[in-house]
Amino acid sequence: MAQPGNFTPILLYSSSTPTNVPLAANLTNSTNGAELAINIADKNLFFKDSGNVVNTVPIRQSSTSSNGWLSATDWNTFNSKAPATSGTSLLYGNGSGGFSNVTIGTGLTFVGGTLASTASGGTVTSVAATVPAFLSISGSPITTSGTLAITLSGTALPVANGGTGLTTLGTGYIPYGNGASALSSAATFTTDGNNLSIGTSLAGWTGGRAIDIGTVGAFYGDGVALDYSTGLSNNAYRNSGGNWIYKLTGIGPALLQLFNNTLIFKTAGTGTAGGAIAWTQAFTVFASGGVSIGNTTDPGAANLSVSGTIKALGYTVATLPTGVTGARAYVTNALAPTFGATVAGGGAVTIPVFYNGANWIVG
Repeated sequence: MAQPGNFTPILLYSSSTPTNVPLAANLTNSTNGAELAINIADKNLFFKDSGNVVNTVPIRQSSTSSNGWLSATDWNTFNSKAPATSGTSLLYGNGSGGFSNVTIGTGLTFVGGTLASTASGGTVTSVAATVPAFLSISGSPITTSGTLAITLSGTALPVANGGTGLTTLGTGYIPYGNGASALSSAATFTTDGNNLSIGTSLAGWTGGRAIDIGTVGAFYGDGVALDYSTGLSNNAYRNSGGNWIYKLTGIGPALLQLFNNTLIFKTAGTGTAGGAIAWTQAFTVFASGGVSIGNTTDPGAANLSVSGTIKALGYTVATLPTGVTGARAYVTNALAPTFGATVAGGGAVTIPVFYNGANWIVG
């Protein structure tokens, strides 16, 4: 019933039996309102949510075994767990159920959540360092303060550590592995950046690119300054003036060139090392397929041009080989030869013969 002082009592569905919880069917929950229930023994309120689940709201004071509201004494206990702090404080668990302030030492700051060092310098009792042999160190050990200075010692970095094992290397020399602890180099394996020597000293190639092999051999490719040829040379190299030069004295040079779809073979007589070579073009194979010997004129496809005589093999009639149509030879013992007739042996006449597909005939 109503009480004086503007109080209006609210009657709730209730139970005084400890642990009792109302059933969902006992509580109304709709858009028009919702019912509450109370267990006065447990000091719990109950309501049914939209999923028809009964929820419990404790209204008792908290204890070590149950949640609830905090008393003034509880709040004092909670607040005493941590010491007074500021925005520059760090806390740590002190093992007694509370927290304590971390002491920020000299040279450190903790501002805005960042721990930083403001100190520089300082002293040590003893700090020493050791380095590999290719490095040297000074200032070690440091017993109070100082600087360790590390520099190159001049000793080679070993191959096992990614080095060459070398402390010097001649100009143009190319280091190579030899199975030992250090790489090797030699005056007979060098480069000038454009040309390479293997087993010999580098000749004076200029304007192209060459590999000198052994004492007199070379493989080369000419550049713009020369004639765009590629080839093999023996006892010859080409200098900056485009002249072919003898490598050694007393050895006749030879040159095989590929140039503009043409194969060219040249020779020359012996000369003096360092002297210019005057080539003779011995034979040429043209792009047409024609071959010229002793001249430089293209005879046309599948033709042969010879500046001189052609010497065939000589036979007795009895030793003439099995013929191939068009083959030519000569015999040294023809008997009464007649042009166009099958050659007969037993005589003393030397005469040319031709195989016509059936017989060797005079002609």
